[in-house]
Amino acid sequence: MNICMVTPFYPPHIGGTQVVVQSLARELTNRGHRVTVVTSASIDGDRQKEERIRVTRLTFPRAWGTTHLTEAVLCVREIVEEHKSEPFDYLHLFHVFPFGITAVLLKKVLHLPLMTTLMGLETYSLHGRLYGPGLAARFSGPLRPLVLTVSDVVTAPSVALAGYMHAQGCKKQIEVIPHGVNLEEYNSTSLRVGARDLRENLGIGPDEQMILTVHRLHQVKDFTTAIRALRRVLKERPNTRLVVVGQGPQFERLRVAAENEHVASSITCVGSVNHDELPIYYAAADLFLLSTFYETFGLVLVEAMAASRCVVASDAGAVREIVQDGITGFLFPVGNVDTLATILLRTLADDKLRSEIGHRARRRVVDHYSLAKTAQRYLDRYTASR
Repeated sequence: MNICMVTPFYPPHIGGTQVVVQSLARELTNRGHRVTVVTSASIDGDRQKEERIRVTRLTFPRAWGTTHLTEAVLCVREIVEEHKSEPFDYLHLFHVFPFGITAVLLKKVLHLPLMTTLMGLETYSLHGRLYGPGLAARFSGPLRPLVLTVSDVVTAPSVALAGYMHAQGCKKQIEVIPHGVNLEEYNSTSLRVGARDLRENLGIGPDEQMILTVHRLHQVKDFTTAIRALRRVLKERPNTRLVVVGQGPQFERLRVAAENEHVASSITCVGSVNHDELPIYYAAADLFLLSTFYETFGLVLVEAMAASRCVVASDAGAVREIVQDGITGFLFPVGNVDTLATILLRTLADDKLRSEIGHRARRRVVDHYSLAKTAQRYLDRYTASR
């Protein structure tokens, strides 16, 4: 099968969509299918090959809300040209904005089946009260009914996201296909040496415990609660370190909050990390923490669980679908510093508990969130809707 994936985000840009699309494309090509990814670019060059995946990059800097119409026009041109040389069998759109209208036009012009996968907060403004509806939410709102109605298949990674879309008036059936991870990349045994070296490089001694958090520093992430809870943890367990992987517009707020809570010396911010390097960070951690206001899925939770880490996360959005409280991890009410601190102290003090939770977490990922199973479900839907 020859599949054309259309996405505004793809590596080397860093983020969840990029990881999801690239992982799926790699898995499909490994199975003998042909995949072309058409995406935006902030780097020079319009074509490159990456592990048998053909990547077509639009050759000008992407800017949300200012050049999206130009991107849409260029996207149509690029895909039509690709189709002439090697006809596609299927169009797969990720995110309604900015390429939704492009996908609708291509479906009509090329007579191809179209799947639309809803990915994140730009598809709705549920949490506009937190940080105001962004450009993407405002632009995608009018497009949603058209794109979703025309699509042959609509998918979402979580029941929560599908439910919120229906609550917003979407009448289309939405099939839930969770994101998956390559299990081989998160084998904690094979990562043991690299994890030990990483802890040394981060200055974390053998008598210290490492809490890891991985996310973009954005307003939807509740790092303030994490920092306040850390202060309480340090009173009883002063050898605790918080390692933050990620960057974003809220970095300064994180720094100020850490200084105000007098915990800056116990926090290490490493910035963005290549996704291929993340498994070592998970393996190096004693505990994984995700403090957030909302999640449409929570890929980092699945990754940490795949590495057999005990996870602690806000009970927000789709998180409960992934983490079974007290079985494969622990949940705390959004913004509840006391509960989070209590959970952290309990889990850090009990090596056996963390190990048991981590093993069950890995098993849950094997059963429900493997990349192989995710790819097969997409292939089944591609075939059924042709």
